[in-house]
Amino acid sequence: MVPFLGQGAAQAIEDAAVLARCLVDGGTDVQKALRVYRDMRIERATAVQLGSRERADINHLPDGPQQRARDARFAGQDPLRHNEWLYGYDAEGAVMGA
Repeated sequence: MVPFLGQGAAQAIEDAAVLARCLVDGGTDVQKALRVYRDMRIERATAVQLGSRERADINHLPDGPQQRARDARFAGQDPLRHNEWLYGYDAEGAVMGA
């Protein structure tokens, strides 16, 4: 995970919460619990990885029109609301809803 969304540690915490819940719910069938965990995490982890890679390009634009357009776009956004998908994720709730 590249660092441009700052989510490496957060992903580890989400992983731990989801894995713990899967293991509890899976009882003695550890293999099944691990499959459920994998299936639950792959889409989100992929989205965060891709978003982080994209942000690397956005963050490192050279000075010029693209950089000024990026800055204007960022200035017009509420970063918490704009990134709700990232910061508002409920890992345990996701497992409970699965």
